Amino acid sequence: NGIKELNIDTMLTAKKSSNAGPFRMPCVQRSWTTQKRAAWAKGLDLPKKGDTVYFACCYASYRNPKIAKATAAILKAGGIDPAYLGEEEWCCGVPQLADGNVALAEELIQHNVEALKAAGVKKVVTSCAGCFHALKSEYPEIIGN
Repeated sequence: NGIKELNIDTMLTAKKSSNAGPFRMPCVQRSWTTQKRAAWAKGLDLPKKGDTVYFACCYASYRNPKIAKATAAILKAGGIDPAYLGEEEWCCGVPQLADGNVALAEELIQHNVEALKAAGVKKVVTSCAGCFHALKSEYPEIIGN
């Protein structure tokens, strides 16, 4: 009849062992994904370093790049020249925390914190509620500052 029995333990184990971020795109950047993640910023000449960084998020980068472009344009119109990490921006880690994959979330968070420090950031702006939550609440709890 084509109906398969679902085993919740198997499903959870598979989900926890996955390194996929939202939308089944890799959350840890690889050479073939970096171009797609940063594609929305092509031609915008956003610096990679600066006081204010726009953290675009997986949704705006992969699914709806109009959000990322509009956010960058709004920031520029407001007199803010946002930097963008490009391929150094990885998934914020919230989906992995929600799935119980704490080890991967911590890897993503550590990477993003190091990338933000390397960019000389003083302020981070995001258009994503999940990333905002991660950056404001989860990062300090996991990183300790």
